Amino acid sequence: LLGRCDLVTARAVGEIADVAHAALRLLAPRGILVHYKGDVKGKEIEEGARVKGLAQEGPFAYELPPDAKRAVVLSRSTGRTRALPPSRARGRNRGGRAR
Repeated sequence: LLGRCDLVTARAVGEIADVAHAALRLLAPRGILVHYKGDVKGKEIEEGARVKGLAQEGPFAYELPPDAKRAVVLSRSTGRTRALPPSRARGRNRGGRAR
């Protein structure tokens, strides 16, 4: 699935930046990460907007009955920065041997 997902969703998983870093490897170029959030704060939005390789949109507020405020934040892959698979990031091939 690495680099092939057009859409990744996350609901009540964690902070926007943390989820974005984890999901970036899965996203295809121009893929979208949808964060379903409850009460989202300014600092969390700002930190999420700093994740390289993603362009953030939102939050888009909506309400569910009875008066539950929610928001959706989109992180769209720019296709410019790709996270390396863990084996390459460590400088090793699939067999665990150094290159």
